[in-house]
Amino acid sequence: MHLHVHHGAAVSHKATPVKLTVTEHQLSAMEAAAWIAFRARFVATKTNTIGWCFKSVKWALKPFGIKLDGGEAWMAQEQLSSDDRFMKASLDDLKAGDILVHGKSVEHPFGHIAVYLGNSEEASDHVQALVSGESYGGTMIFRLKSNVSFLSYRNAFRGRSA
Repeated sequence: MHLHVHHGAAVSHKATPVKLTVTEHQLSAMEAAAWIAFRARFVATKTNTIGWCFKSVKWALKPFGIKLDGGEAWMAQEQLSSDDRFMKASLDDLKAGDILVHGKSVEHPFGHIAVYLGNSEEASDHVQALVSGESYGGTMIFRLKSNVSFLSYRNAFRGRSA
């Protein structure tokens, strides 16, 4: 609801959705990786917390049809390993859009997941310097190898007086 003041009196306007437009875009693996990095940065900036890496990365990947289940970051290793759209990549050859999954350890029982942004930065539930996997139970890097669909949503609104 938006309030506008007109000549000293508050007038209330409700925005009413008129229609929802869903558009499917086909992206090459390289285009999708760039969009994944962009979306991951957006989600991490909006979330800006600690302890919600898995949920934030799940949200960032969702429009690309990449579904991760479970509640702990380390669980993504098996899911991405069995997803034919991904291949394993090397830590020595990181590219923006790669997904890093750190396994669980005594020190980190939930593991960690993030999207590589480039320039030694990653995005999960916040943007930070690339996390070293040394204190985790191993690190796996996943890179898109095939084209993906991206769904974009757009609402058209029409203002209406209350």
